[in-house]
Amino acid sequence: MDSLEQYSGRNCLLVHGVEETPEENCLKTAVTLFRDKLNVQIDVRRLDRAHRVGKPKSDDKPRPVIVKFVSYQDRHQVWLAKRPLKAQVAKVMAGPRNVWTQDGKTIFLRPNGSRVHAISLRDVESARKDFAPNSQTRSGR
Repeated sequence: MDSLEQYSGRNCLLVHGVEETPEENCLKTAVTLFRDKLNVQIDVRRLDRAHRVGKPKSDDKPRPVIVKFVSYQDRHQVWLAKRPLKAQVAKVMAGPRNVWTQDGKTIFLRPNGSRVHAISLRDVESARKDFAPNSQTRSGR
């Protein structure tokens, strides 16, 4: 049974940072997110289900959305499209010469020279406080 559950999980993606709204439709929200942020056209009929994970929290942090795709190919298409988004946000913050990817992670240099290893867009966003607005590169680089 464990291997069956693990195999069916291959068609799922966990999406963080999606604003919660009352009476939301997570399927439509996912389709809109994929289209507008990742430039991937997925018809709502290609999704099996989508819902929030966990109980509502008292803080303003939105709960993640789990999206189950009908096919692994659609899920993989969305997965591949998210990688450039992470790097794009990091490049705006750190400057194009201070960002690179390695082993599926986006790595960028903070102004103090330390490195941020970002696995998710949330990791990139949490490092935003280290960068002054419109900061492009460290001095001397």
